Amino acid sequence: MKVLLLNTVKGIGKKNDIKEVNEGYARNFLFPKGLAKIATDQVIQTLNIQKSTKETQHAVQKNLLLKNLKELEGKTVVLKEKANATGSLFSSINQTVIAEALFKQHDLTIDPQAIILPKPIKQCGLYEIIVDVLGHKGMLIVAVEKV
Repeated sequence: MKVLLLNTVKGIGKKNDIKEVNEGYARNFLFPKGLAKIATDQVIQTLNIQKSTKETQHAVQKNLLLKNLKELEGKTVVLKEKANATGSLFSSINQTVIAEALFKQHDLTIDPQAIILPKPIKQCGLYEIIVDVLGHKGMLIVAVEKV
């Protein structure tokens, strides 16, 4: 009997896999626990449409991220923070702060996890920050100024 797995089942397959299983196993274990349903032609067709839609959305999102990375090259983000007389900041700057400032100042959306920051910024000055999106790298300049 062909079934569509609704959850990952150890020893059988992963979620959304179509597998051939014994009828008794399906009726007595998989169906009552809500782990699978019968894989009719309509269910298979719906699953294929969902997979193609998801792949298309992923491709569009990837292209958008790469476009944003190209536009990011050479941009400068200016952050004005409170600091003492020696230029030490009262609060550190992390990836999330940089990503939010990038969106506000240049209308570019970059995932904060893509911003490679070895340690939080704690001093005023200019910093070259590497942004890694899906294996493609870009450079961003962050200028931290005292308020």
